[in-house]
Amino acid sequence: MEITLKSAFVISVLIHAGLFAPLYNKHLLRQEMEKKNTVVVDYVILKEIAAAIATNKEVVLKTPATPRIDIQKEIAVKPQPASPAETDKRKSEKSGSLKERTRSRKKDAAKDTAKEAARREVQLKQRRDYVSYYQLIREKIRSRLNDSRQYYTHEGEVYLSFVLTQNGSLLSYAIDRSKSTQDEMLLHITATSLKAASPFPALPRSLSMSRMSFNIMISFKK
Repeated sequence: MEITLKSAFVISVLIHAGLFAPLYNKHLLRQEMEKKNTVVVDYVILKEIAAAIATNKEVVLKTPATPRIDIQKEIAVKPQPASPAETDKRKSEKSGSLKERTRSRKKDAAKDTAKEAARREVQLKQRRDYVSYYQLIREKIRSRLNDSRQYYTHEGEVYLSFVLTQNGSLLSYAIDRSKSTQDEMLLHITATSLKAASPFPALPRSLSMSRMSFNIMISFKK
């Protein structure tokens, strides 16, 4: 009977062990899996926080302030419209400046033209054609002077300059009073005789000048 009870107890223990063993093993397996899935994170405590903990002070995490950026708006400055008086003044000044520059350019161009013509004239007056033509007009003027002064016998000298066009017409004349006699009658006789002698023969084609100047010293003697 005792053997039977022992046997029954052992059988019961084995039965229960067989029943609870899977549950226990399952519990152990769960703990093992949790240990494997646990991640240990190492971290460094910031100095500010560590100092606060050491002094038992309340820790306030400071968020770095976002720097303030001042955005300057571009301001378009529009020029103020000029008054009518200022506008007219500017136009007048601009017009005056333009006219002055134009006059200056024209003067410079005229000077250059005159210089070139004078230089060319000097070269042409060395030619035989010019010398022959000069003697021709000089004799024509001298003949008129003799006719004009036949009743006036005063003496004196007159420096006469005149310009002839290509066809021989008298364009202009002048008397240099600084070098000439002060006798007004002789000056008058010279001017009237020159006008009476013109027009002169046309300039020689070889001179190829549209106009040419001449200088003559007239000497009145008894």
